[in-house]
Amino acid sequence: MGADHQQSGPSEQGRPHKAASATLQRAMSGQYSLAIEDVLTEAWALIAGYKLRLNIAVAIYSAIAVVMAFLVGGVQILSGESVLFAILGELVYAWVTLPVAMGLFAISLERASGGEVINDRLFGFFSSATRLLLATILMTLLIFVGYVLLILPGVYLSIAYLFALPLLVQERMGVVDALEASRKTITHRWFTVFGLLLLLSLINGVAALPLGIGLIWSVPLTVVAIGLTYKKMFCDPADE
Repeated sequence: MGADHQQSGPSEQGRPHKAASATLQRAMSGQYSLAIEDVLTEAWALIAGYKLRLNIAVAIYSAIAVVMAFLVGGVQILSGESVLFAILGELVYAWVTLPVAMGLFAISLERASGGEVINDRLFGFFSSATRLLLATILMTLLIFVGYVLLILPGVYLSIAYLFALPLLVQERMGVVDALEASRKTITHRWFTVFGLLLLLSLINGVAALPLGIGLIWSVPLTVVAIGLTYKKMFCDPADE
């Protein structure tokens, strides 16, 4: 599967092949290995020589997100901050930025598979923009309900749905199927994934303190670590 990511363009990524369903079933049944130390160690090795290109990819995504935020915010202010325009603005913002975020994830996954960092990948998923938006709306509603009910279900779903959008584009799954596949797979190592995300947040927080210089290393590490986690779960799960 790693070879597919290296050789194919964004429009070809995620096309299911005969082994995909079996691999996905193994992932959802928890037949994969995941350890925080292993992920960080491998990710650190994988960013060697690629930090600049990975940082550029993140910078491009961030610039698009900031520009969209200003544009949407400006329209909302000019419209008198009406609720309707506020909601429409958020939907437009998500519709534009979500495909780029998935492009960044594709770059992460390719590097995690030993491939090159090709920033053109950032713009290869706009054909999935509407599906990504629908999935995000449903995911947000479910997480919100979880927080309203007992808080803990909301926390659980916030982590469990981490790979719902990547599955939507990488495996071309339906919205509900992607949400469930992510939830079922991550549930088997929920605390490991939670611990990894928490540790990455702490690393980036510390890296940002000395004038943000440390982010040069921590941001690429984070990007590749996320892709590597997905790869360990869904691309090459190992029976235990």
